Amino acid sequence: MLVKDSALSGVVGIVLLVSAALGRPMMTASLKPWLVKGDPGRDAAWARLRRESSAFRAAERRFTVVWGTAFVAECAVRTAGAYSVPVDTMVWLGSVVLVATMVLGFMVSGALGAVPMAHMVAAAAAADRAVPETDVHTTAGNPVPAGSTHR
Repeated sequence: MLVKDSALSGVVGIVLLVSAALGRPMMTASLKPWLVKGDPGRDAAWARLRRESSAFRAAERRFTVVWGTAFVAECAVRTAGAYSVPVDTMVWLGSVVLVATMVLGFMVSGALGAVPMAHMVAAAAAADRAVPETDVHTTAGNPVPAGSTHR
C-alpha cells in the first residue's frame, strides 16, 4: 500500500520530465497564472517571450525538470522506505518526505525557473508599456491638420 502511494508521484514525475525533454513543459500551465496575474500586458509579454526568448523557454523547462525530478526522487525515497523501515514508522515518515519534497521543490523551482521568468515577464510588460501607441490623429508622428482627409 505504501509503494502504491509512491507510484503515482513517480509516474507524474516521469511525465513531467518527458514533457520537458519534448520541449512542451507541462508545469507551465500551473505557473502562468501566478506570473501573469490576470494582467493583459503580462499575458502578451508571456506569449511573446515564449515565442522569442530561448532564456524564457529554458527557464520553463528548468521549472518542470525540477518538479519532475522532485516527484521521481520522492517516489524512490518512499519506495525504499517502504521496504526498509517498519510500517508504522513509514506511515508518518512518508508524509514528512512528501512535505520536504514540496518545500524543496518550491524553493529550487522558484530560484531556477519561476523567479527568472517573473523578472522576464515584468521587464517585457514594462517595456511594452513604455512604447507609446501611435495616435490615430497623427501620421508618422506628425500631427494631421484638422479637417484633413489624409490620415
